[in-house]
Amino acid sequence: MISTKEAKRSGRKVGIDILGDVSWGTHSCLFYKTKEDLFDILVPYFKAGLESNEFCMWVTSEPLSTKGADEALRKAVPDFDQYLEKRQIQIIPHEEWYLRGGVFSLQGVLNSWIDQLNRALASGFAGMRVAGDGSTFEKTEWKLFTNYEEQVNRTIGKYQMIAVCSYRIDQCTASKIIDIVSCHQSALIGQEGKWQLIKSSERKKALEELQASESKYRTLLENLPQKIFLKDKDSVYVSCNDNYARDLKIKADEVAGKTDYDFFTKELAEKYRADDRKIIESRETEDINERYVQQGREVFVHTVKTPIRDEHGNVTGILGIFWDITERRQAQKKLLDYQKRLRDLTLQMALTEERERRRIAVELHEQVTQNLILFKIQIGSLREKNPPAELTKPVDEIYEHLDQIIQNMRSLTFDLGSPTLYELGLEAAVREWLNEEFQQKHGIKTEFENDAHPKILDKEIAVLLYQAVRELLVNVVKHAQAQHVRVSICTDKGNIRISVADDGAGFDPSVGDFGLSQKGGFGLFSIRERLSYFGGSVEIKSEPGRGTRITLATPMSKPKRLFKMGQIWA
Repeated sequence: MISTKEAKRSGRKVGIDILGDVSWGTHSCLFYKTKEDLFDILVPYFKAGLESNEFCMWVTSEPLSTKGADEALRKAVPDFDQYLEKRQIQIIPHEEWYLRGGVFSLQGVLNSWIDQLNRALASGFAGMRVAGDGSTFEKTEWKLFTNYEEQVNRTIGKYQMIAVCSYRIDQCTASKIIDIVSCHQSALIGQEGKWQLIKSSERKKALEELQASESKYRTLLENLPQKIFLKDKDSVYVSCNDNYARDLKIKADEVAGKTDYDFFTKELAEKYRADDRKIIESRETEDINERYVQQGREVFVHTVKTPIRDEHGNVTGILGIFWDITERRQAQKKLLDYQKRLRDLTLQMALTEERERRRIAVELHEQVTQNLILFKIQIGSLREKNPPAELTKPVDEIYEHLDQIIQNMRSLTFDLGSPTLYELGLEAAVREWLNEEFQQKHGIKTEFENDAHPKILDKEIAVLLYQAVRELLVNVVKHAQAQHVRVSICTDKGNIRISVADDGAGFDPSVGDFGLSQKGGFGLFSIRERLSYFGGSVEIKSEPGRGTRITLATPMSKPKRLFKMGQIWA
């Protein structure tokens, strides 16, 4: 006998108590002695199908005529004529269906079933329920008919169809009974007024293995916040957790036996079935993000589907886990927006700072330094007029102090903003700083290379590159312990490339920001961020003890999206 638990795993009301409810794709056989045996099973079977909005087709054979089947259904089914009017049931003799033209065609009969199912679905029926009789096939046709039954058993799981094939047991030899049972998922046999159910050993074993897998996952299914389902290898639902059931607007114990066609549009259901077939055939886990539009709302779902295997490695089903990541995606988008705004603000601040430094430098040069120079000239004139002896020494000291102050002011002005950068361009500014501020102060031998190609840079890019090169050179002094530094500037397909190479201690580029970010400085991370905003990049090559080469690359013109922002920096 079939257990209540197995019956619960199904979905369609079959009308046969011993079978309970079944799923689409169920293919059973019936061994009978008399037409009363047929009525006992098939009349309630078709009655349940009519009441479930299924198209029903009864292919009769001796000892049962089409008239006898019609009369039996009329007695059991109220308003039977209304079902006939809707063309929801068809009763035809064996010869007209299986032996058209007097010949049995395996492929022809299979195609006829599929065509009939497609017409039924197009007419709005939920699926198709059929019964046929194979008792009258002669010995010469028997092998062909068993091949047909095997083909039906292999493919019926793909369709919204339920089938019961009947055979007169007194016309079946033991070998025939074995053939018939092996071609069906289960067999009904009448004995002494009672019906017994025999399950195909292969199908029963697969079901038991799937149930064992289900029990392993049951605790996990019910307690995880994700939406989880388990299907058999025919894409029929076995179980799901409450989170998934709520989305389907059912209870978790109602999902068994149903398919995606019961819950989703035909287009989505076919997609899900194709995904399932891919998992089963590839035997590999799939992990993807998918986008859907539900009731005008964009929804993102992260889905993981993995094959369930038995102890021999055979795929017996599919475990699916998914969760709505829409809110997380929206949060990530907001975070990226905030990061972009922060980069915008940081970049604006850096360039505004440079503009202010430049303004202060100009004012110091034009107002303070020029006045000091004028004052020095006047003191110099006083020295040449041979002042009294008691004033000679003070005048000389004032003159020398003025000279030192003027030098300090020039150095401060240069540090605040290189006049050369604005007057002669990036290459001249880098060469000047490299020679006068770097080599002379720190005693490190320097080399400068320039490809001599014209480099017409946007002001903002020139400023950032100049700041970045200075920061890299300062880092060489602080960390590299180098004896020689080479700076090269060249153009490359509309980009400018600046390389700063030293023969110092080197470092491991895989370690964070390399300890080069100092208070008040860029740091390589910051340099990379700011250049990337203009579409640029930073390339680092270094090894401990083998020196360092850092290459800055960026377009010579800022992207169009930054044109308006450029007005702020002008």
